[in-house]
Amino acid sequence: MNIIFQLLMLFSIGPQQADQLLINGRIYTVDSAFSMVQALAIKDGIIIGTGTSAAIQTRFTAPVTTDLKGNFVLPGFNDGHCHFLHYGITSLYTPLTGLTSFEAVLNAVKQHDPATTGGWLLGRGWDQNLWEGAQFPDCKALDSLYPNIPVYLIRVDGHAALANTKALEMAGIFAGMEVQGGRVVAHGDKCTGLLIDNAMEPIKNILPEKDPEFLAQALQRAQQECLRHGLTSVQDAGLKDYQLAALKTAKASGSLPIRVNAMISATANGLYSLLEEGPYISDDLTIRSVKVYGDGALGSRGAALLEPYSDDPENSGLLMFTEDSLLALAKACDAAGFQVCVHAIGDAANRQVLDVYEQVLQGANNKRWRIEHCQIIHPDDMS
Repeated sequence: MNIIFQLLMLFSIGPQQADQLLINGRIYTVDSAFSMVQALAIKDGIIIGTGTSAAIQTRFTAPVTTDLKGNFVLPGFNDGHCHFLHYGITSLYTPLTGLTSFEAVLNAVKQHDPATTGGWLLGRGWDQNLWEGAQFPDCKALDSLYPNIPVYLIRVDGHAALANTKALEMAGIFAGMEVQGGRVVAHGDKCTGLLIDNAMEPIKNILPEKDPEFLAQALQRAQQECLRHGLTSVQDAGLKDYQLAALKTAKASGSLPIRVNAMISATANGLYSLLEEGPYISDDLTIRSVKVYGDGALGSRGAALLEPYSDDPENSGLLMFTEDSLLALAKACDAAGFQVCVHAIGDAANRQVLDVYEQVLQGANNKRWRIEHCQIIHPDDMS
């Protein structure tokens, strides 16, 4: 009798209210069995039921029902390493990706209106490996075309840039300037305009991108593009203090529909003050990691190698830190409860990072410190 009563109570309960039903699809649930279902119900942004189309329509009612007509549905994607906000910022830059000559780069820059980017001519994406001769460019043509307008063109990997003399002067960059973890390329007493890795920082610090309204627009552009491609969460690998503030402002205003795990850039102003504040953790914004650059990139010959580059025998790349300074930073992050994520591409950089991690992460732990990219590893450093 008790069982009959329970069944009667079950069937007497009406359909549960949902916001939307998806039916007649192929839905990949990513449950423990990796099962496929036909339909699901959503309420307040949460999936509250899955099953056959008939079962879901019986169990739930909703003002919106979408017939998938056999189409495939996946959970939102997570990008484990990207430059989310910077993508939004550079979406206003002149696109230079795939151009097969420096002349084509110059022609593209000529189409850019500096008024749209704070009086600067900005571009990103050039790659000298696509040009005849594969030689790095210099600033002579830019100086001739734009003697009074600052020009800053970032290489495809983000680890080198070409600036004209106006931009170099504004940033206080000069031939012979010593930069830890970077290189100001010069011929004699004249800068070529080519900046490698940390030598780019003086210009980055004066670019017209700190305006809160500009950053808010960049954030919206980045979000729209990510969501359009199914990315619903991202791990943004290295943000300055003012960029972190823009994310917090967006979260507070309810304009952050994408989940962001933001890494503090080790070059951020007030890094140690940010560490003292401790991790920031919420449902849609987390700041509990520090992104450190251990070396540069292979394409710009900045990745730190144990042996010289075969096509540049005087160059073995650049280590951004001494081992002692990297160790001190890692210890400070660990003491503040932050995860460390080090960009390391060359075998020399990866060895340095592994040595530092070994000293800090003694014994078993679940801190999950990361090496980003980890492209070249010496066999002696693998086990």
